[in-house]
Amino acid sequence: MTGSFIENLSEILIGRTAFLGMGNVDRGDDGAGMALAQKLLESGISNVFLGGTNPEKNLPSIRDGGYDTVFLLDAAHMGAEPGSIAILDAREIQSTFPVVSTHKISAGMLARLITEGNRTSVWLIGIQPETIAMGRIGLGPIVEKTVTYAAQGIEKLMALQVVRPQELVCI
Repeated sequence: MTGSFIENLSEILIGRTAFLGMGNVDRGDDGAGMALAQKLLESGISNVFLGGTNPEKNLPSIRDGGYDTVFLLDAAHMGAEPGSIAILDAREIQSTFPVVSTHKISAGMLARLITEGNRTSVWLIGIQPETIAMGRIGLGPIVEKTVTYAAQGIEKLMALQVVRPQELVCI
């Protein structure tokens, strides 16, 4: 995707939307997705799920929730500078993060399970961690700044969101 995080997000934030925070809060910056989800909850955004290291526990609620768009929120090793943020679509998630994960199910597998058999669009908002050392509680300052930036952008766009009508097919 080209453009800024907010510009890209504004293009794909369509319809009924859910957010699923993922990651291990006991591994420093690996808790970025959970921290972002918590900030969204605190701002009053609905349809935010806290998956932690077991995001699959939310799968039934998400699959049966009638969501047009689902955002997975997670730390993502992208080979970028710590605190970098990226948005990946379901195909990119599955090819980039097929099976390796610090939680029980990978983002790639989760995306496949959510999209399988329905029209839900799944995206990953990934934040490059600085460290995911076990026993390091809390985010580092660089990643914390990115989480705050992302939360403020999502909050702003959700407040402005106009549900776009789905394409109609006439028979």
